[in-house]
Amino acid sequence: MKLEEGPASWRVEALILIAHVQIMTAKLLPPFLKCFNDNFVAVRKQACLTAAALMKDSMVLNQLIQLTQNDPAWEVKVVAISALGKIGCLTPTLQDHLLWALHHEEKPQVRIAACKALKILKVKGPELQHLLQERFVLEPHPQVHRHIQGLLKNYGYSIERDRGMVHKIKDQIQRLCTKSIITDKVLLMEKLEDMYQQQRKYLVNESRPDTTPISQLLQERYNKEDARKKWRNLRDVFTRKVKADRIRGATGKALKKWRYSELMAFLIPYIQRGRGTGGSNSTEEFDDGKDETTSTSDVLIDLDGSVVDTKMSPPLDNNLHEMTWKDSWQTAGQGDNEDEMFFMSLLPHLKRLPYRKKCAIKLKFHQLLHDAEFEDTD
Repeated sequence: MKLEEGPASWRVEALILIAHVQIMTAKLLPPFLKCFNDNFVAVRKQACLTAAALMKDSMVLNQLIQLTQNDPAWEVKVVAISALGKIGCLTPTLQDHLLWALHHEEKPQVRIAACKALKILKVKGPELQHLLQERFVLEPHPQVHRHIQGLLKNYGYSIERDRGMVHKIKDQIQRLCTKSIITDKVLLMEKLEDMYQQQRKYLVNESRPDTTPISQLLQERYNKEDARKKWRNLRDVFTRKVKADRIRGATGKALKKWRYSELMAFLIPYIQRGRGTGGSNSTEEFDDGKDETTSTSDVLIDLDGSVVDTKMSPPLDNNLHEMTWKDSWQTAGQGDNEDEMFFMSLLPHLKRLPYRKKCAIKLKFHQLLHDAEFEDTD
């Protein structure tokens, strides 16, 4: 059968012959229905024309209604709507589809076909009247506008009914579209946008941690003299704590960690050995010339009396170790404790490492010392 096989031209020829003889059998119906979904536009168009010449079968009507809504080619939609008008079987579903096509279809040819089908099928009702009066005012295409006007006259619907309201709407739109009103609206939108951005920045800043420099916080909270006194007090306590820890460590006693020990660790290279561990002379337990250096560093430490986390933040930790490293090298060679200061400068870095890495570094260090000591002997 030509409807099921061969090129598209064979199927078109077969559909023309069926429309000419106007005979549809049970054997021809299934392949005929498949022609409505054929890949070629010519086959789908000829299937619509053949359906208009044959019968009012419900399956055929459903296929035509589907084409009016879903076919990608507007030419097929026009032929399908025309075929539905010629068949003359009006249903509520078909009426809704025709009204939708008149209101929403983009192609004017489809809207014209919908007007013709509505006229042939003699569709009436308040819904159609309202749609025709609305489209008569808003329709931009002249030929579609002429067909809508013909339907209004044919059904006796008023053409002038909504013109007064349309003029009022147009006048209101013109008043709202003046230059001054548009400028005010634009400025208001910019103002609202700025307020939104400010509020967004405020919320983002609230969610971020406070990164104000410690020196600025200290200057806001303390005057210079109060900060100096509090710094000296902390320095003296730390000095006594270090000397006491050295004595306890030598005796093997357990050491209790002070909460500011890590923050004050950069002072360890300046604490001399062999002097007293307490009393009012603790302020003299630093090298000569170092008191002014340490006293001028008071703005780098949190000097208030609140509880401070012993875990330093990365920026402060880096600054303290960098200052310790620089001061250690500046004082290198001035005394017999050059080696001690070198190893003490490595201690803060070693403390930050995990246990396994510490062990690996210590092993390598012992190996280097062994090679350096016994190399000449070998």
